[in-house]
Amino acid sequence: MNLISNMSLISSQSGLPLAIVFSADEGERKSLAKSLIGLAMKYRGQVNFATADAEKQSFFLEHFGLHADRLPALVVQTTDDFFVFNQDSQITADAIDEFIRQIIRAPMAYNMQTNTFQCSITSKIEDIGRTIMREGEQVLARDTGLT
Repeated sequence: MNLISNMSLISSQSGLPLAIVFSADEGERKSLAKSLIGLAMKYRGQVNFATADAEKQSFFLEHFGLHADRLPALVVQTTDDFFVFNQDSQITADAIDEFIRQIIRAPMAYNMQTNTFQCSITSKIEDIGRTIMREGEQVLARDTGLT
């Protein structure tokens, strides 16, 4: 089993998103991990955190669409998707806190250019469709005397 499968397995086994900090420098990884420990505690039970050596695990960079010349980088992997923190933005506890809050709040689409989230139109359409179906079933049941 390759490492991507292992990380996906970690995320799916716990059912929690996995925030991964990529850096080629061990000192930088340790420093970032130390600066994010408060977030790891804050999101305990909601998000798992890990660091990854970007040189030894360089295949991840391509998989997540990361640029090796713009490290460090952070990715949050969920069971069915991943979200890349804007590589032009500095990784700080406050910035990552907002990033993670947006990811775990609701289905959203992340815009890397503006470092913002927008509600996914697809999920809104699905919600509207479910509401219409539910209301239609109620009307049908009422009109046919099945209620």
